[in-house]
Amino acid sequence: MTQRWLKNVDDGFIYGWDRYIAQNPLVIEITEEEAFPEKFLKPAQVQRAKVTRTKNKATLDLATEDGLVKELDAMLSASPLADSEIGADASRGLPE
Repeated sequence: MTQRWLKNVDDGFIYGWDRYIAQNPLVIEITEEEAFPEKFLKPAQVQRAKVTRTKNKATLDLATEDGLVKELDAMLSASPLADSEIGADASRGLPE
């Protein structure tokens, strides 16, 4: 016997069949193939997806230029509040 499934039409959430949930007007009954299409893929489809994924893999270059890093450091160090002011504000109200 195949299990019955229910799908919420608003958010697409899938529930196992329950008579109380099935009475909700926002829920429709669907087949197991509609609920879990990945279980019913044909081997040719799986192979085609694997080939496409390997073909479309892009390399990710994480190299940065030193000039940009130095510029960012300079921007961060030129903050409007001095370090002592930040420390005094952060430790306000703490016992010494």
